[in-house]
Amino acid sequence: MSNQPYRQYMVFSSDILDRYREGTDSISTFISHLWPTFAAADASVRRLPSLAWGYYPRDEELVARPPGALVVPLSFADRDSLQLFLDEVAANPVASLLGVGADIAATAVEYQTHWCPNNAADPIFGRRSAAHALVNADYLKQRQLTGRNINIVVVDQGIDKSQIPSANFGNGWTMGNQSPGAAGDEHGAMLVRNIRAIAPDALLFDCPVVPARIGDLSGFLSDIEAAYHRMLTDIAIWQSQSRYPGPWIFVNAWAVMDRRQDVPAGSYTNNPQHPFNQIIDTAADSFDFVFGAGNGGQFCPDMRCGPNDRGPGNSIFGANCLGSVLTLGSVRTDAMWLGYSSQGPGQPNLEHKKPDLCAPSQFADDHNAAHANTGTSASTAIAVGVVSALRQRWSTDVISPDDLKRVLNLSARRPPGAPWNERFGHGILDAQRAYELARFLYGDGNADD
Repeated sequence: MSNQPYRQYMVFSSDILDRYREGTDSISTFISHLWPTFAAADASVRRLPSLAWGYYPRDEELVARPPGALVVPLSFADRDSLQLFLDEVAANPVASLLGVGADIAATAVEYQTHWCPNNAADPIFGRRSAAHALVNADYLKQRQLTGRNINIVVVDQGIDKSQIPSANFGNGWTMGNQSPGAAGDEHGAMLVRNIRAIAPDALLFDCPVVPARIGDLSGFLSDIEAAYHRMLTDIAIWQSQSRYPGPWIFVNAWAVMDRRQDVPAGSYTNNPQHPFNQIIDTAADSFDFVFGAGNGGQFCPDMRCGPNDRGPGNSIFGANCLGSVLTLGSVRTDAMWLGYSSQGPGQPNLEHKKPDLCAPSQFADDHNAAHANTGTSASTAIAVGVVSALRQRWSTDVISPDDLKRVLNLSARRPPGAPWNERFGHGILDAQRAYELARFLYGDGNADD
């Protein structure tokens, strides 16, 4: 094994295996042909370890790895050589490249491992196409399930209506001095990109009630309770008038990170009777709620996390921990668990089995590397896209929100061992398996849509 300081590995889809099984030289030639900086580097940079590739066959018990992958470990003599190579890969992507990883051994792509972006030479791993491949999102698009007639409320810091076709922007609610759709290309815009990449025909509503930082938890909970009361009242009126027909989905990619703000202790974070938790629990009988688990994982938690609010059993709180909502953790595009993803079990008085699922994060858009999709927020938005597409076929009259959550959990691609674990929840979101299970259990739904 090369002892050069900067390790890197590339993960290609299985079609490359069929074309390049004869050995590492052909793989090296293939990479050099695509990205000349690889060939132009010093010979030591191009030297591949003896275990230059590995094939992971599809196995229903181990399926969270890519269904078939060629793993090519590389070693770089210095950081500049590595960065030149990464820049060229980003500028000239190929469809068969599932991802590029830094500073970890190629043989470490296991459920038991983790990856922290802040410890890597490049904090972004993979592209949107790889993220969609991991959750089989294109299976829904092939069936023309694109979120048509689905209403999605983004409860966040605000979205940018200029990035949304006018036919897909349903306005929203003014919060304080912020009008719906008036935010810039920030956190809410990232959520919208990920939702629309899977459900481009959904109708988006903006509720800009979440601050950039939740510094006053009591005040924030008061604001968001009032916002939900207003939204749910308006939606009930619209439904009585047959306006905005179709299911409603609420996106909540925010989380409490420091329980020291929760006074008295546990009054919101571990209390099913808190008014906001009761609002969500009651509304979840009729609407789908998708929450992020939070970024309090034990290995690289958000700096805003409280000293005792990170890692297993200490990082998923309040409404994010309710049994009635779908709660998302994060993996990379190659299924490796991200070390900042908040871990279960949930709080003692709330749902034990949280998170529910994981979905990809920490990836760039295919044709715009500046658009990074990060945190459990990106995973949440991907899940919302999948839920929206499924709702086009099966309305809440056919599959209740609780039953759809059960379908998603049962159809997830599970890691080895127990059916649920603190990192992955029930496994990695799989749109195809969810569709097939829903069809088996509930019939064709609105098959004409």
